[in-house]
Amino acid sequence: MKKRFPRAMLVCSLAAALAALACSLITVPAQAAQYRVRYAMQKVPEDYVYRASDWGKKYDLDVKTMVSPSGVRSMQHLLSGQADCADSGSGPILSTISRAPGKLTIVSATHSGGQRHELMVEPDASYSSLADLKGKRIAIRVGSGAYIAFERYIASKGWNNHDFNIVNMAPGDMGAAISSGQVAGAITWEPTPSILVTKHVVKVIQNFGNVTTDPALLVCTTDFVKHHPKAVERFLASISDMYHFIKTNPKGAGERAAKVASQSGVSVPPAAFTRAFKHMTFDMHLSAENMKDLQSNAKFMVKHHRISSVPDIQAMVDMKYLKAAQKMAG
Repeated sequence: MKKRFPRAMLVCSLAAALAALACSLITVPAQAAQYRVRYAMQKVPEDYVYRASDWGKKYDLDVKTMVSPSGVRSMQHLLSGQADCADSGSGPILSTISRAPGKLTIVSATHSGGQRHELMVEPDASYSSLADLKGKRIAIRVGSGAYIAFERYIASKGWNNHDFNIVNMAPGDMGAAISSGQVAGAITWEPTPSILVTKHVVKVIQNFGNVTTDPALLVCTTDFVKHHPKAVERFLASISDMYHFIKTNPKGAGERAAKVASQSGVSVPPAAFTRAFKHMTFDMHLSAENMKDLQSNAKFMVKHHRISSVPDIQAMVDMKYLKAAQKMAG
């Protein structure tokens, strides 16, 4: 004779089974990061690598990135309250801290090296240096770090801007302008030269490594640094990790950067980014030489009426957050 279970027991057993199934299907939402930073970045090589991974996750940090077409726009994002931190070349930062003293704090360097600013010409051109382009049309983004390096170089030669026909142009348009003969040459920063060289669109005949170290900087609003110091430390730690990866695995970093570029609809060979990394010095500390070059750039900008006076750059620098960050990152 089969053993029969009371109806109530069967109902209870079924309810328990359904409850267990329902619990197994419930997805527990991920806990939100404790720290947050809004980061205005550019299209410089390491920014592609930073966008390729969640570097802040390790530090309980949520980084919201926005890509700016130029350092000038990044500074606008900071002053308008749209971003907390940004990276930029020295020109836009010096202009900003001159116009809005006390609003920004320099928390680290990002990369440096005047060799990352390169003079490009058509592959079959007979030009061998900038001297050969006197009187010809040259594309440069006016006001950029590359432009300041160019001006400092020609000043050292006793030349001036009137010896060249300067065309203000975005880096992304330079390859086509050279190929079409619209300009005889172009001067810009990495990764554009490496991308165009790798694609055999141009050749590089000169860089400006003997002119300036031209340090690019990471700046945050002074208000954000004051009220969110732990977020700044974690942000810098995540940047430090990313630079360590680039220096120890430039090929892998190039592959990650190329993948991010392709997701934006731009085809860039990984080798282009790897080449670009070789022309950049990644050291987040501001050396005495870096500070000297920042002062020289500022004095040059005053002389050419770009800014009214040399700002107190040292007063804008606060490296204690970097010290804590690198201890955190190990």
